[in-house]
Amino acid sequence: MNFREEAVAFWDEEVGRWVRGGRDLSPELHRWMSAYKGRGEGAVELSVFPEPYIGPLAGSSTPALVMLGLNPGSAAREFQGQNGIFTRQIAATSYGQWAASAPYTGPAWESVKGPNKYHRNRQSFARRLHENDAVQANDLLYIELYPFHSKRVSADISPDPDLLHQFVFGPIGELDVAHVFAFGKPWMRVA
Repeated sequence: MNFREEAVAFWDEEVGRWVRGGRDLSPELHRWMSAYKGRGEGAVELSVFPEPYIGPLAGSSTPALVMLGLNPGSAAREFQGQNGIFTRQIAATSYGQWAASAPYTGPAWESVKGPNKYHRNRQSFARRLHENDAVQANDLLYIELYPFHSKRVSADISPDPDLLHQFVFGPIGELDVAHVFAFGKPWMRVA
């Protein structure tokens, strides 16, 4: 098994357990959770599933672009909560299959929330970068420094280096991708 396959299998298990109602975290996730101590609007939202990545991490496909974010942002309980739309979609497949489907530009999200400017702008950027209008939203891979939701980041994020190697840098190292962009100052320190 390679880093990509191991990461997808790990997250399929972890998010799958959450989707089935389990709230026990693996030792790795306990360590990752303790890497950030946000308060107020930066407090971690545990009533929704963690989102470590969105996009084609598994399989033989090569993303058009890899973007490193800080965390998945604000929680949308109607989608990511225990009875949420996305939670039900994950329960019917797996986290990896759901994440590879570009869910935040799909009809379930956009019929309720409207066009997703964040994802659509990055798709437009990837099309310009590659001079290829055929780049689709599901060709983009987003990986988070911290996989848990919060409205904003209000404290330092410092995951253990072995977690970043196993779930971020190892998988990226196996991709034959020309461009990786990191968004947010904390990436400068941890990289």
